[in-house]
Amino acid sequence: MRRMAKLLFLFLVSLAVVVGLHKAFYAWSRKLSYSYEWAQQSWALLVSGVILIFLFDRWVLPVFQPQALHSLTWGDMFRVLVDPSFLAFLVLVVVLTTISLIDYLYYEIPNEYNALVFVLGLAWAFSRSSSWGQALLASLVLFGLFFVLMVLTKGQLGAGDVKLVAGLGLFLGTSGILPFFVYSFLLAALVSVFLLMAKKKKRTDRLPFGPFLVAGFFLVFFG
Repeated sequence: MRRMAKLLFLFLVSLAVVVGLHKAFYAWSRKLSYSYEWAQQSWALLVSGVILIFLFDRWVLPVFQPQALHSLTWGDMFRVLVDPSFLAFLVLVVVLTTISLIDYLYYEIPNEYNALVFVLGLAWAFSRSSSWGQALLASLVLFGLFFVLMVLTKGQLGAGDVKLVAGLGLFLGTSGILPFFVYSFLLAALVSVFLLMAKKKKRTDRLPFGPFLVAGFFLVFFG
């Protein structure tokens, strides 16, 4: 019981960090002239909380296998909370959910946020010395592929989407390119069909693609 309480405490502290980051990015977004209500941001916060659950399942719990839980100490939890990779991924979760919200409301992705995703991706790639080459290759391939799609679709994909996938590719590596592409476009197609059938959108209307890229990324990363 005491061990579960410690894990719950670790989750709640991580969630508090996520809430604080959301408030910080909310203020930054307003400075960048992307104004939205905190009630709208609360949806991004809710999604971040769900992603955090999957993050714990993939990242934290494997570190503390059941046979090791008996020796779980407060020092162990502190080391998780200050682990640079863990903290960087918490920031990434908040950045990507904020990007999704802004793209949904404004049909654009701020360069500042895309730059932050790319920097986090570089740090992630080079912290894994055995796979940084694949990460850079995936970034270049996705950037090139989406740039061509942007030209062919005459603006249905935006430059912000192209920049975003360059950063996401650094996390995915070459093995993640195909499933990321499939998930993102499949989700977009399903939502588009639903909106057309519900008469919420017309065929000529644009659909913000950033949220689908973010969803596709997390499906691959946690898949």
